[in-house]
Amino acid sequence: MRSGLVLTPTLAHQAIVHPPRVRVPRGSQSATSADSDVGRRYQRHREPGTHVLLFVRKRNADDRGVAPPYVWLGLAAYVRHEGERPMPITWRLRRPILPALFVATRLAAA
Repeated sequence: MRSGLVLTPTLAHQAIVHPPRVRVPRGSQSATSADSDVGRRYQRHREPGTHVLLFVRKRNADDRGVAPPYVWLGLAAYVRHEGERPMPITWRLRRPILPALFVATRLAAA
């Protein structure tokens, strides 16, 4: 989970996220600033009724070099961001993730 970290059963910190129904511009999301169109869209996603879906995976690749599937954590809402370029965002999950999944994601991040 290099781009994110599950902090609690209801808080996740993601460096790179893409709200659905939003066309992500070409180029690196690492260049996103809070005052850019993309940055404002993340912060104000509730105004146009956009939903944010968070996904995680334990690692980028297994021993064979194959990427494991993502696991859906659930719907989320913007809480805050820290810094810019990249613009790491903390999201609040609508429902707590399952305890076993929370433990697995914490172990993977360690």
